Amino acid sequence: MTAEIVSWTSVSYQIRDGFWLKYKSILKRIDMGLPCGAVVGLVGANGAGKTTLMKLGAGILSPSRGRVDIHGVAARTAKARARIGFLTEQQYLYPNSKLYEWLEMLGRLSGLSGKTLRYRIDQVADQFDLQPFLHSYMRTISKGQLQRAGISQVFLHEPDILFLDEPMSGLDPYWRKRLMDILLKFKQGGGSILFSSHILYDVEKLADTIYVIEKGAMKDSDILRSRFQDIQAYEIEYRCADPVNPSELNAADDVIPLPNGHFQISISPEKKNEWLQLSVSGAVDIIELRAVQLDIQDTLRGN
Repeated sequence: MTAEIVSWTSVSYQIRDGFWLKYKSILKRIDMGLPCGAVVGLVGANGAGKTTLMKLGAGILSPSRGRVDIHGVAARTAKARARIGFLTEQQYLYPNSKLYEWLEMLGRLSGLSGKTLRYRIDQVADQFDLQPFLHSYMRTISKGQLQRAGISQVFLHEPDILFLDEPMSGLDPYWRKRLMDILLKFKQGGGSILFSSHILYDVEKLADTIYVIEKGAMKDSDILRSRFQDIQAYEIEYRCADPVNPSELNAADDVIPLPNGHFQISISPEKKNEWLQLSVSGAVDIIELRAVQLDIQDTLRGN
């Protein structure tokens, strides 16, 4: 059995809420673990408690009851937190700072300095195509670029545990695929990942284990597995001399050019065989065929 690198044991978390400051439960007796070298997907509706669970794991919050450990050491300790890279869904950005200054600040907070810090900033900027924006003010950078910047900073100090809250948010199809490859490579190198997502495809593709959280409590994940086959559409990444005119195939959406020279198109399930035939005939070279399933929010509502 693979050892758990992070464990939540009988964890509950409460806050004071309302005019009378009565206790409100956010998490209720959570028992879960993040195994070494594994990817765990955390899913649930907005407000279910996913972000709070991650903040407890990262040592940002302390549980009201129970305990959270990283390799047997309390998550709140500096020693435990030094091993973690954390991406929040709502990032803490400074609009009047330059991207390089922001990364430099976060690197220093993670214990880096001097040549090592400059080298690591260059490395992650190369990995996430951020070099052209390093000296741009953050207020001038697009949402997708800021998301890539946020993801890049989790790798700065070379942690072995990643907590990623909605990491695919704001990314275009090309970068969603590229990030997925980066995360799988991190896992293959022995890293451990806990991530949340509303996209069933991301959960199915990345996660070894899935935890469903509802109103602060764990729920049977079978409700998701039964929906993995509910295909709403297909996304096709392909290449050819000229993009196929989607109107000829009654496709729902326009062709999207990708930065790598490929194209992407979204089609209805009924058109899948037509595209496979185009591939067989040599008209297009299909790089990847991705099923698009229900959003997790819809699944948990029973739609």
